[in-house]
Amino acid sequence: MAPAIGRYLGPSCHLNRNHGPPQSQSSKRAAQVVNNLSRTTGTKGQLKGDDRESFEQLLSEMLNASNDSSGEGSFTEADFSTNYNLVSVVTRAGLDVLLEDDPFANVEHLISVATGSLTVLSAIFQKHPDLLFDDPPNDVPGGVVQPPMYIWLLPRLLVLVGRRQLDDLQDALANALRSIVRVASQSMRSATNSTKLFEYLRGCVRGLLSVLDDASQVTLPSLDVLMPSEDTLQKVSPSLPFGSLGSCQVTFRDPGQVCLVLLNLICIHVSPASKHSSSSPVLGMKNHVSFVLDHLIRVYRTILCLEQTQRFACPRHEIATFVLRFFRDLLDDNVASQMQPGMLHKTIAAEVRWEVLLLRWSIDDHNSPLQKDLSQALNRTVQLLARSDICISEVESLLAPAICLAAKDEEGRAPITSELEVRTSMSRHTCDHSI
Repeated sequence: MAPAIGRYLGPSCHLNRNHGPPQSQSSKRAAQVVNNLSRTTGTKGQLKGDDRESFEQLLSEMLNASNDSSGEGSFTEADFSTNYNLVSVVTRAGLDVLLEDDPFANVEHLISVATGSLTVLSAIFQKHPDLLFDDPPNDVPGGVVQPPMYIWLLPRLLVLVGRRQLDDLQDALANALRSIVRVASQSMRSATNSTKLFEYLRGCVRGLLSVLDDASQVTLPSLDVLMPSEDTLQKVSPSLPFGSLGSCQVTFRDPGQVCLVLLNLICIHVSPASKHSSSSPVLGMKNHVSFVLDHLIRVYRTILCLEQTQRFACPRHEIATFVLRFFRDLLDDNVASQMQPGMLHKTIAAEVRWEVLLLRWSIDDHNSPLQKDLSQALNRTVQLLARSDICISEVESLLAPAICLAAKDEEGRAPITSELEVRTSMSRHTCDHSI
């Protein structure tokens, strides 16, 4: 298997010595690992032997320092170039190694190292939010023009989403992605950086959807995607020469992984971590929810089409878990109460569409745990409908497919049917018939 990221691997790791040597022990070790990594050969440039041991010791020190509330154990420096190269080292040595497909690798240990690496990256960005968006250091050999960090870092995180054998890494990945969105609002040029970041994310969404819409692509054993597209790259970083090495050629395993990556890219616009940021109580509710709902429906329809092809191996459990958790967070009482009626109705309608699809999956796959989660989700949806001002005809129209599908369940899982029917009947008396 070719390396999952082949065209651009991020910046070469060279330490800027113009500002003097780092002062802390952790930074000294970081400088040593940076220099060792820069001398390694091969496309992926992974650390081996003593160098690998040195990196993992450094990572342990950085994790301990990130948990030190006194601040005395800080592993970052004021020097931009040192911190930039530190992120590059942690990314290459802690995350890219997961793409090697080594049959003899200790996957559990690699996931542990990757989880620690993601924690360290989030801690670095929290302390130095502008690191993601400022121009890279200018001490790159050969004068190669490089993009801001988020442009090459995000594809290297997204390629790990939904990847087989990395189930235990998915929560840490989601947290790291949310932290990048969160720090965009904390940087010195928060409005500009947030605009660029969301334009980048939406460009990636458009690119991935176009790949799934291409019938010739989805039948291939793997999918190569340029992230972001050249057009998106020019919008977010116009100073880069057209055709430069700013985009990453990312290889996804199959369309199922692309679907999971799409869901993450779409839903991160209104992720739980960003909704309660200090700059906005409900970040992006006006600007992003409509985009999120429209594109969730597009993914929903794409999955329906892909399921007609025999080669599509849909990661049903992973998709169901993600979608149910997202709508649960989006429609919690605090957020739902701040939505305009039209947006709330649109959100509930999108949720019900997905819930009907997930209900069919749970019946087809005899998935009892999913059935329980769906029962809770559907009943919560009914309660929201009963409290809203949607007229009864709309309520019945939204819920009818779920009730009909559950009624046809041959496994005798009737409680969800009867409870939905009861709650729908109750909603007749609470809905405003004049709407």
